Amino acid sequence: MGAITAEGAARRLSQSPLPHFQTKVIDGLRQMVVFLDPHGKITWANEAACKKAGLFLDSLIGNPCCRVWGQQSQRCAACPLSEAMARGVEMKSRLDLGDEGQWESSLTPYFNEGGMLLGFAEVIAPYAPPLLDKFTHDLSFRALRCLCKSAQSIIAGENEAAIINQCCRIVVEEGGYHAAMIVYANQDQKRALSLMAFHGLDYFETNAIVKNLSWDDDKQSTSITAKAINSGGHQIVYDIAAMPNYQPWRDMLLKKGLRSCISLPLRDEAGRALGALTVFAREPYSFSSEEAAILQNLADNLSYGVRIIRARREKAMLLSAMGQIAEGLVYVDKDGVIGYVNKAAEEISQFDKEELLGCHYSIIYPKRPGQGLPESLKQALKEGRPWSGRLTTSRKNGQTIVVEANISPVTNEIDKDTHYFLVGKDVTAQIALEARLRQAQKMEAIGTLSRGIAHDFNNILAAIMGFTEASLGRLDDRQALANNLGEVVTACERAQILVRQILSFSKPSERNRAPMKIKAVTDEVLNMLRATLPATVEVQANTDIESRVMADSTELHQVLMNICANAGQAMPGGGVLRVSLSEQTVVDVEPLAGIHFTNARPGRFARIDIADTGHGMSQETMDRVFDPFFTTKQKAGGNGLGLSVAMGIVNSLGGAVTMRSKPGQGSVFSVFLPLTQEMPPEEKPYVVDQAPVGSETILLIDDEPQLVDATTMILEDLGYQVVGKTSPESALRDFNSSPELFDLVITDMTMPGMTGEELARNFLNARPRLPVIILSGYHKRGPSPFGNLANLTYLDKPIRRLDLAQAIRRALSRADENLRAR
Repeated sequence: MGAITAEGAARRLSQSPLPHFQTKVIDGLRQMVVFLDPHGKITWANEAACKKAGLFLDSLIGNPCCRVWGQQSQRCAACPLSEAMARGVEMKSRLDLGDEGQWESSLTPYFNEGGMLLGFAEVIAPYAPPLLDKFTHDLSFRALRCLCKSAQSIIAGENEAAIINQCCRIVVEEGGYHAAMIVYANQDQKRALSLMAFHGLDYFETNAIVKNLSWDDDKQSTSITAKAINSGGHQIVYDIAAMPNYQPWRDMLLKKGLRSCISLPLRDEAGRALGALTVFAREPYSFSSEEAAILQNLADNLSYGVRIIRARREKAMLLSAMGQIAEGLVYVDKDGVIGYVNKAAEEISQFDKEELLGCHYSIIYPKRPGQGLPESLKQALKEGRPWSGRLTTSRKNGQTIVVEANISPVTNEIDKDTHYFLVGKDVTAQIALEARLRQAQKMEAIGTLSRGIAHDFNNILAAIMGFTEASLGRLDDRQALANNLGEVVTACERAQILVRQILSFSKPSERNRAPMKIKAVTDEVLNMLRATLPATVEVQANTDIESRVMADSTELHQVLMNICANAGQAMPGGGVLRVSLSEQTVVDVEPLAGIHFTNARPGRFARIDIADTGHGMSQETMDRVFDPFFTTKQKAGGNGLGLSVAMGIVNSLGGAVTMRSKPGQGSVFSVFLPLTQEMPPEEKPYVVDQAPVGSETILLIDDEPQLVDATTMILEDLGYQVVGKTSPESALRDFNSSPELFDLVITDMTMPGMTGEELARNFLNARPRLPVIILSGYHKRGPSPFGNLANLTYLDKPIRRLDLAQAIRRALSRADENLRAR
């Protein structure tokens, strides 16, 4: 037939009923090994059997066993398989095949755990004469029998103690050896050996062999067990009687009739010592090289079984621990299919485990319109690196939740594919609580700001009153009148900005982060602080840099106001508050973190230093200064949220806050915010003569008569015909009497009896394409209640003449375009 090809060898391995590690061992034996089904048909054969038959394994499968060694197509009448099948016991037989001499067969049945006959294992070899060769031949047979018998025990074993005890029993009872023991090599300082399993000797006899033994290779031990563990190869004593230095075990073993022994190392996957299997025999020179190789394979199989059971136990413990932790755990394969979820993941998603396993991850992260995976997450998955952040998803009942997630790639050792492990925590309630805490702290800060706001607003009113009265006395001097009225407009703009700051600071709102100059925000805060701080506190500022950061102005005001107000309160007897701005490159963010968490990454930062000459802080206070509700102002009041809210805002901006202080030496807080290269939108200067004009008829409604009069004058100066009303009901009656008379409507939002939106709805019911402008001093605005078809514009009050004129022309132009489109 010739040599078996690599392809044929691969076929043999794939068709073997044995585990892969044992198949390789048996395939390399010189004896022929054949596995048969319960009816005597070949199911697998090793290379030696295929060569003897002259067939590839594919052709041999399905033939009777005699096709290998007898070249027969049918079983002969004297076939030992018939008796083995009838009796279900091991059978040996010998056949004389003429020129090929005598052959010997050993036939062993094997069963499943329920006792059902699965088939037979047959070992066939030329018959050896009754000399030493026969003796060696028989010994190889018994070692092979141990190897075959132990395989079933290792595969079926449920715990480590069971398989090592079964192995010792099989070696003695099935293999015919006199005794066997297994010891483990302790990894402690003494490197002692521990007796784990034995058979054939009692405990005291076996323990006497192991007692006081060490596998330390620095010690000259005469124990072959220690030598086997250290060398990584088997060790044999061929004749115990001929080794007088084999003490202190020699005399005890000879009394038991034992003349030879072999110790076989048990190793882990890296080749490190686990322990050793030692086998004892009554005959001297009992272990041939072939028998030793077979027994070493048995020891290797046992090592493998021990490792598998330990891994299984560790996996079970790990899964049990994972099932108990509070965070949700989800394991997803390369195709996005869920392979594991713990109890917390079930609770977060409100899906049962059975509903999740085997499903795509989209079941717990459904795609929303216009929303997919965050770009940062996609990039992290593409680069094979971990990602952390917040994901907005839905529960089984459709409820929207926010999950703080950490996603890590995991490379599977078997198929080398990348899978993913998600650790998630439902932070929906936490986010709501954080929002409430921020709002509560804003309310406290409003109290701190009230003096400064009153001071600034009184200054603005004084300027308006002063310039107006001066103008009334100089009506004949047109230039002086123009200058004074210009100052009134400037004062009104200051008042408008101040009101917007108050409203934005006090109302809960979504973050609206944009590029802004850090100097402008800092100067605004310091202007307010100068009015709120005692006269004994001097404010010094060095803010002459043009650095830009990506932030929300309200949040940034809150951070600076909280820290600066805290610094001012640290100087009840007066002192100096210094605020300075600079830029700094940060390579290592660890010093920024201190004892506090930070989201900062290396890069360029704007640095805001806020220093005071107050009483300073102890280390104990510094350790807790950013904790929520921690305050040292027991008498003065305060909810202890100011600095914790500031820290939270700065962290969310990717920055950090550091501090240094000593009792009696003041404190310095440093705020680091990442710089941005983006430019803030430019503000166009106010130029009166740029205002566009028109001649259309406008219906104007506002419940404040003064505003109706002032706005009417502005609109008439721009060329428009104006019908002014102070009552929504009156305006509606005039409109319904002549709906085609008006080209545009301007209405206030908040009026008694009817809101601006309700009034606009009545107008639009009569004329769907009528342009409407709604003015509001402060209104929480949502999506238009009229859809995209309505020509509706919202503007904030007070509004400048130019802005109003431009808004009117845009609204009228849209109305003309819609009319032409019809």
